[in-house]
Amino acid sequence: MKKFRNIPNKINVILDVFGDDDKLMTREIAKRLRDRGYEVRAEHLGMFIRFEMLHKYLGYERRYDKCNLYYKI
Repeated sequence: MKKFRNIPNKINVILDVFGDDDKLMTREIAKRLRDRGYEVRAEHLGMFIRFEMLHKYLGYERRYDKCNLYYKI
């Protein structure tokens, strides 16, 4: 399993997971990162996205069941 080296590396890898018009939940992002060989938990990823990436790299849409769907800006 690979680990992230630093914050810019982590941001670039997370952005590479998204397609053109993808709207993904945190669990789906974590699953795609695990498929690429990274060691990541959905809970930690959600906090990282909220504090480091939201409104700068990613936008979000809140669903009726209180799940956030993230998309690339």
